[in-house]
Amino acid sequence: SLSLSLPRFASWGGWSREAAGIMSQQLLPTFTAPGMFLADLDVRFDLPSSIINCVAGEHCIDTLEEVEDSKGNNGERGKLMVTNLRLIWLWRKRASLNLSVGFKTINSLSIRNTDSKLRGRTHALYVIAVSGGRRYQFIFTNLVPNTPRLFTTVQAVKRAYDTSWLYREIKLRGALVEEGDLKLLPSEEIYETVHGVANLHRDEGHMGTMVLTNVRLVWFGHMNESYNASIPYIQVVSKRPITKMLITNMLITIAKGTTKNAKKKKEEASRHCTPP
Repeated sequence: SLSLSLPRFASWGGWSREAAGIMSQQLLPTFTAPGMFLADLDVRFDLPSSIINCVAGEHCIDTLEEVEDSKGNNGERGKLMVTNLRLIWLWRKRASLNLSVGFKTINSLSIRNTDSKLRGRTHALYVIAVSGGRRYQFIFTNLVPNTPRLFTTVQAVKRAYDTSWLYREIKLRGALVEEGDLKLLPSEEIYETVHGVANLHRDEGHMGTMVLTNVRLVWFGHMNESYNASIPYIQVVSKRPITKMLITNMLITIAKGTTKNAKKKKEEASRHCTPP
């Protein structure tokens, strides 16, 4: 969690719980609800249509209509959707048979030979993913011959995901500020800059500046700009005013990772599981 003590504003007639609530509601929206499915952080099987389709903030980049899941469903035709957050494979005969592989879980992508019931011996995309302490292997075969589209699309989107992590991940003590100005990300806009904000840690206050953008909250110290924190809104679980040291502060609770689904379908998952 992060506790911030903001300065008094004359227009508010002093700092109060009501003012903290106004600041919290107007300037710091919460995008992540407890238990919310974060598509890029997990491997899931047989998801309902409300989740297997694009979730909030997700969009489909490419759809390959003839792709075989050669590891778990060899011989079955399906389609592979490549979004900005994950890979989605759906069986053509029944969309309820599906799998979702978040880009955050993918450790490696490679092109190797495989034996497909529909295409025989051919090149396929091998995906190694780790989620919930388990290691998965997925083999996707493009049933359309003489096209590298499957390989080039997935590799390009995964590379773009890996290089845009500051939009999603918390960063502490990074090179975020230069001469008192926040280094903006592409398409990032500053909404509000508040000076004189204390970051309270172990009952010690470090004065600094808080910057709110359309993507994240950034705080950095006045005396040492490298003492900073970048918190994307998608990582914010809750925010509320609290009284500490006779001052009303805003407590921001953050969480990384997702809630593990204890009721995963083990039979379906075991088709893709490989020993660690």
